[in-house]
Amino acid sequence: MIAPQNRAKQPTTQPQQPPFETLLSQLETLLKQLEQGDIPLEKSLHMYEQGAKLLQQAQQRLQAMQTKLEEITQEGEIQPLTEDS
Repeated sequence: MIAPQNRAKQPTTQPQQPPFETLLSQLETLLKQLEQGDIPLEKSLHMYEQGAKLLQQAQQRLQAMQTKLEEITQEGEIQPLTEDS
């Protein structure tokens, strides 16, 4: 009988998310294709679903960036952003 090999467990890492600009570019491409109107209905629905997922990811990235900006100040104090900032 062969003894099982002891394998070091690899730490699980979350997949790297694409940059915000990439998400935005992909959304723009999907929108242009959908606006042409010459795509079959099933494919349009699939593209719409993809767009919704990309939009959600982009919104999450923006929220994370806003939170980080709120935490960074010259004095090291947390100050919320305002509409005028």
